Amino acid sequence: MHPEGTKFVVAAGVLALFFWFVADFDVLGWLLAGLAIWIFTFFRDPDRVTPPGDAIIVSPADGLVCQIMDDAAPQEIADSDRVIGE
Repeated sequence: MHPEGTKFVVAAGVLALFFWFVADFDVLGWLLAGLAIWIFTFFRDPDRVTPPGDAIIVSPADGLVCQIMDDAAPQEIADSDRVIGE
């Protein structure tokens, strides 16, 4: 899990436990437990393995490469002769 999501998962989990044991309101406790699980899956950070090979195109994140084509540069940079960073 990404470290930024820890505080949200812990907060939802603590609230779920509070509503289960202290407030004795089980329905809201179950809803908050489900929310904690959803937050955990939202902030998942799986290890990605890039396949070996030189002729492989890999999509960023979990996407799918569906088209490869040549395209013109955007107008903002098409007429520019300067190098970025100079």
